[in-house]
Amino acid sequence: MYAKIGDAGSAQRIFEDLQKKDVMAWTSMIIGLAMHGHGCFDEAMRLLEEMPIQPNVAMWGALLNGCKMHENFDIADQVRRYITEMEPGNGVDVFVSKV
Repeated sequence: MYAKIGDAGSAQRIFEDLQKKDVMAWTSMIIGLAMHGHGCFDEAMRLLEEMPIQPNVAMWGALLNGCKMHENFDIADQVRRYITEMEPGNGVDVFVSKV
């Protein structure tokens, strides 16, 4: 809820205090930060690459949407490759290109 309204600090504190971080918690945190441009794209990439559970397409998609909103084409290209590896032919290839 805090991430959704843009209070990244409170969201981060609550997230860090969670004893068990499931897919829902990770996804909510990533989506909330990405929506408000906090999603610190390099840090978000590192989070997804290093988290203890395998990120799914929804998690990568949340980051990709944040990249689109904030025109971060470099990270978007990397994320697009991850998604394409997970789900070839899903149409994400046409999503991002440098203009």
